[in-house]
Amino acid sequence: MITISKPNTYCKNRFCSKGKDGARAFYYTCLYCIRTANYRSVACCPECYQEYTKQVLEARNKNKKVDLLPERTDMSDTEVQNIIDKPLDEVKDMTVKELSEAGYSEDLSELGFSGVADKINEEIKDTEIIDGKQKRIYKKKTDI
Repeated sequence: MITISKPNTYCKNRFCSKGKDGARAFYYTCLYCIRTANYRSVACCPECYQEYTKQVLEARNKNKKVDLLPERTDMSDTEVQNIIDKPLDEVKDMTVKELSEAGYSEDLSELGFSGVADKINEEIKDTEIIDGKQKRIYKKKTDI
């Protein structure tokens, strides 16, 4: 059985163009990444995280208020803040449960949270939303 997880976070780098049709990337990140402030909580990749950090510093230098919370589509800002405020062990347990229920328990023991997030995001790249449902795209293999 192949489990396809849905993206739940938009890249906060305003210049990100790694998403569909050059838009900001829409990707998966887990609760543990949010709680530990892993780059994945706000950016689709290390390069976008670096650019986003520059944007935050520039805004702060201009005395602008900066929203540092992840841009999640499945949670409100209050829910995200509640995850950040929870004890780390509790969020770790929640994440293990969520990923295990989604079929990633073996991957989790092998790859850890970051590796599973990478795997899920690779799976997402091979899907598209059709009639409101996520479906796998089967790409034709070409001989080299």
